[in-house]
Amino acid sequence: MDDGQQFKCGPADEPTYDIFEVDAYGTLRPLGAEDPSCNRQIFTDIDPDRLDSADDLIEDIESAYPLQIKVQAMVADEIDDPETADDDDDRWRSWIGDLDAAGRAALRQRVRDWLEDDIDWDYVEFFPMHTGPQGETLAYFESVDGDVLDAFGVVLVYGDRPCSTYFAAELKTDVDTANSKAAELGLDFRFVEEGQPYVAPPPSPLELRRQALQRHFTPAFGVLPDCLLGVLPRPPAVAPMPPAALLPAHDPQVFVEWWERALERLRDPVRVFVEGGVRHVAIVGGAVFSIDMSSLVQAWLWQIPTAGTCVLSQALRVSVAPTPVGWLWLEQWRVGLLAEGRHRAWRRGVELPDTMVEGYADWLLDRFRLAFGRTGPR
Repeated sequence: MDDGQQFKCGPADEPTYDIFEVDAYGTLRPLGAEDPSCNRQIFTDIDPDRLDSADDLIEDIESAYPLQIKVQAMVADEIDDPETADDDDDRWRSWIGDLDAAGRAALRQRVRDWLEDDIDWDYVEFFPMHTGPQGETLAYFESVDGDVLDAFGVVLVYGDRPCSTYFAAELKTDVDTANSKAAELGLDFRFVEEGQPYVAPPPSPLELRRQALQRHFTPAFGVLPDCLLGVLPRPPAVAPMPPAALLPAHDPQVFVEWWERALERLRDPVRVFVEGGVRHVAIVGGAVFSIDMSSLVQAWLWQIPTAGTCVLSQALRVSVAPTPVGWLWLEQWRVGLLAEGRHRAWRRGVELPDTMVEGYADWLLDRFRLAFGRTGPR
């Protein structure tokens, strides 16, 4: 969300969460968020400064029905024929099309003024679905996997009856249960009862274990790479060139460094840490398996949270194939490569589309597979 920072909670050295308050009906909204009060906070896509042409003006006015009604009435007044305000839907468009530069500038100012006007709630049925804190929360949870939503009881409501304008995310379980499940799944949001401050509970045993593993193990890739550049020796090899479409994502020096880091992990593929009778085994920097005294195995994988670097999350399902765990380890390296690729591009001031970063990571990993002289599933 654009204003997401206002409802994030957590000390600087602890995980930061998006906090949502739950009202008596289960409706969710960001903690402390205020309802919109002016049109600008409802129709956020309208920007008068970019409305240069008549077509631009018409397009944005059409996107906000309350504004269109106001412009139609204004045009009817301008041509001294109020009865046409509702009758002739095209007249206002023709009127705007005939404006000169000064006229368009005056109309842009009227749009600016309207954006700062108080909201007319009589037109609520024409407001965008993701309006205000409630709509922003709906958009937030639309990006969360459906199985995850089911796990802790969040449902998305698109009208609770015919012709309804109620769009929201609702919590159908109690706050404590939902927060425990969110912590168990390593999610970065929490819930609180309406009107109550958020107080972080003490870390669960699972979270304490995750923190301990995080201190003892690092992923093969996915740690922000600044501290890694130049640390490992680089082989005297010339980096191959990727396809032309991937060249903006390519850095020969980084390619060679990545290859050496990969070989370094394969030379020392297994790292072990024992705590409280539980043996934790990290395999080629891709996964951690925790084995307790009853031989129960729990799996952990490196994931990319909103912070942009890799953290350990407990895996709900891990398919283990013959040694060396099929290509799971290499697929987990891809997770880290995506984090590093985006970070490196950001450091260079280059904006790369996700499809290019993903394509480059796939190309690099394919080269690595070929070096093994074998093929396997990605």
